Amino acid sequence: MKYNQHTSLTLSLDTVFYRRDRPNDPHGGVMIAVKSDMEVIDIETHKDLELMCVTLKVGKKKMVIVAFYRPPNMTDQPYLDSVKQDLRLNIRKTSS
Repeated sequence: MKYNQHTSLTLSLDTVFYRRDRPNDPHGGVMIAVKSDMEVIDIETHKDLELMCVTLKVGKKKMVIVAFYRPPNMTDQPYLDSVKQDLRLNIRKTSS
Protein backbone atom coordinates (compact mmCIF):
# COMPACT_ATOMS: atom_id res chain seq x y z
CA MET A 1 0.00 0.00 0.00
CA LYS A 2 1.28 3.48 -0.82
CA TYR A 3 1.74 5.83 2.14
CA ASN A 4 -0.78 8.40 0.92
CA GLN A 5 -3.54 5.84 0.45
CA HIS A 6 -5.94 4.23 2.89
CA THR A 7 -7.64 0.87 3.05
CA SER A 8 -10.93 -0.19 4.52
CA LEU A 9 -11.33 -3.44 6.36
CA THR A 10 -14.46 -5.08 7.72
CA LEU A 11 -13.68 -7.28 10.73
CA SER A 12 -17.21 -7.54 12.04
CA LEU A 13 -20.62 -7.28 10.44
CA ASP A 14 -21.37 -3.88 11.94
CA THR A 15 -18.03 -2.02 11.82
CA VAL A 16 -15.76 -0.81 9.02
CA PHE A 17 -12.15 0.07 9.86
CA TYR A 18 -10.37 2.69 7.77
CA ARG A 19 -6.61 2.49 8.16
CA ARG A 20 -3.49 4.16 6.90
CA ASP A 21 -0.25 2.28 7.40
CA ARG A 22 3.23 3.71 7.66
CA PRO A 23 5.40 3.44 4.56
CA ASN A 24 7.99 0.69 4.62
CA ASP A 25 7.29 -0.07 8.28
CA PRO A 26 5.04 -2.84 9.62
CA HIS A 27 4.52 -0.92 12.87
CA GLY A 28 2.16 1.95 13.57
CA GLY A 29 -0.21 3.93 11.41
CA VAL A 30 -3.68 5.25 12.23
CA MET A 31 -7.14 3.70 12.13
CA ILE A 32 -10.74 4.89 12.49
CA ALA A 33 -13.62 2.48 13.16
CA VAL A 34 -17.10 3.40 11.88
CA LYS A 35 -20.37 1.57 12.39
CA SER A 36 -21.41 0.14 9.02
CA ASP A 37 -24.79 1.89 9.08
CA MET A 38 -23.13 5.34 9.21
CA GLU A 39 -22.80 7.21 5.92
CA VAL A 40 -19.16 8.01 5.09
CA ILE A 41 -18.97 11.07 2.84
CA ASP A 42 -15.20 11.49 2.48
CA ILE A 43 -11.84 10.09 3.61
CA GLU A 44 -8.73 12.29 3.56
CA THR A 45 -5.13 11.35 4.27
CA HIS A 46 -1.95 13.39 4.29
CA LYS A 47 1.06 12.28 2.28
CA ASP A 48 3.65 13.17 4.95
CA LEU A 49 1.74 12.84 8.24
CA GLU A 50 0.10 9.97 10.06
CA LEU A 51 -3.22 11.75 9.77
CA MET A 52 -6.62 10.55 8.57
CA CYS A 53 -9.94 12.40 8.52
CA VAL A 54 -13.23 10.60 7.94
CA THR A 55 -16.31 12.74 7.28
CA LEU A 56 -19.67 11.24 8.24
CA LYS A 57 -23.19 12.38 7.51
CA VAL A 58 -25.17 12.48 10.76
CA GLY A 59 -28.74 13.51 10.07
CA LYS A 60 -28.47 16.79 8.17
CA LYS A 61 -25.03 17.60 9.58
CA LYS A 62 -21.48 16.49 8.92
CA MET A 63 -19.08 15.13 11.52
CA VAL A 64 -15.32 14.83 11.03
CA ILE A 65 -13.40 12.16 12.94
CA VAL A 66 -9.62 12.60 13.01
CA ALA A 67 -6.90 10.08 13.83
CA PHE A 68 -3.42 11.54 14.21
CA TYR A 69 -0.12 10.26 15.56
CA ARG A 70 2.76 12.59 16.40
CA PRO A 71 6.03 10.77 16.99
CA PRO A 72 7.65 11.90 20.27
CA ASN A 73 10.66 13.37 18.44
CA MET A 74 8.55 15.53 16.08
CA THR A 75 8.11 18.78 17.98
CA ASP A 76 9.72 21.25 15.57
CA GLN A 77 7.61 24.20 14.39
CA PRO A 78 7.52 23.34 10.65
CA TYR A 79 6.08 19.90 11.48
CA LEU A 80 3.44 21.37 13.82
CA ASP A 81 2.57 24.05 11.23
CA SER A 82 2.05 21.33 8.61
CA VAL A 83 -0.38 19.53 10.95
CA LYS A 84 -2.34 22.73 11.62
CA GLN A 85 -2.52 23.59 7.92
CA ASP A 86 -3.80 20.14 6.96
CA LEU A 87 -6.46 20.18 9.68
CA ARG A 88 -7.63 23.65 8.59
CA LEU A 89 -7.95 22.48 4.98
CA ASN A 90 -10.06 19.51 6.08
CA ILE A 91 -12.29 21.69 8.26
CA ARG A 92 -12.86 24.17 5.39
CA LYS A 93 -13.62 21.36 2.97
CA THR A 94 -16.14 19.82 5.38
CA SER A 95 -17.81 23.16 6.12
CA SER A 96 -18.67 23.79 2.48
